[in-house]
Amino acid sequence: MRKTLLFSAVLSLFLLVPASITRAQTISSQKGLTTAVFPTQYGKIKVYLPDVIRPGDMISGTVVAEPSGNNARQTEKNLVELIKYTISLDGNKYDVGPKPETFKWLVHPDRQVSAPLELFHVTGVKAHELKMQLGPVKNNKPAPSGCVIPSHALTGSALRITGSFDGNSSNTNCTLNNKRMEILAESPGQCIVSYPENANGIQTLNVQENNQPECSQQVSGVQMNVSAGKLNLRKGQQTYVDVSITGLQKLPDTALLTLNNITTGIVTMQPSNTVVIPLPPENVSSGTFNKRF
Repeated sequence: MRKTLLFSAVLSLFLLVPASITRAQTISSQKGLTTAVFPTQYGKIKVYLPDVIRPGDMISGTVVAEPSGNNARQTEKNLVELIKYTISLDGNKYDVGPKPETFKWLVHPDRQVSAPLELFHVTGVKAHELKMQLGPVKNNKPAPSGCVIPSHALTGSALRITGSFDGNSSNTNCTLNNKRMEILAESPGQCIVSYPENANGIQTLNVQENNQPECSQQVSGVQMNVSAGKLNLRKGQQTYVDVSITGLQKLPDTALLTLNNITTGIVTMQPSNTVVIPLPPENVSSGTFNKRF
């Protein structure tokens, strides 16, 4: 079976645009992870969940507070305000804490189509609401034993590991070079971890699920840097975007680099606002890829 590695760069270039941008909650899925973002005047509250949730599943997720601020004092002050919020998922309440908070959710077997994901203030006011889409009812076929760990991982991003996971992250142990990794979400059949930003080069990743035999894999940390030229532009002027990737040596299959310009009303990217570039192993045998747009 062909296994494609995905690397993505979302390009957001604000050129000569007023500073006031409307805040809105968003929800997106990538690499097995669904991320819901709730903006407030004090910063953001993020909820990480598996991208596939079915009726009857036990799933684990994480709530993260990201306070805004120009200095430590402002950040601490805004964090105090953020932890006054609570996440409600299908009626289950989960606190927003000063550190990432892991939670479990047993999806009701009769729950269909979607479940509400809401943000409440301590005053009882509902600040935001999103809908979590549910997948089809799962079959009772047990997941295969062991796990499958990718050979390459983009640093500072989510990494999906598939295998005989039960959805309860509290009995899952993931380490990178014997250092415990943060588990963002888990559902039956998959676990999504946060791959450290500084973990470039070859690393040893070990996974043990619920006292099952441990599985291990040598993982190459892939680093991607996106930079731009002059940004203070007038109408009709041009600039460039540089993409540099390292750590691609010994790819087992073709990787895909996707660049998506999300500010198409402000700038146009050439040759297209969405570019997908295949990176076959023979073209990146040195481990590096560089391109200017």
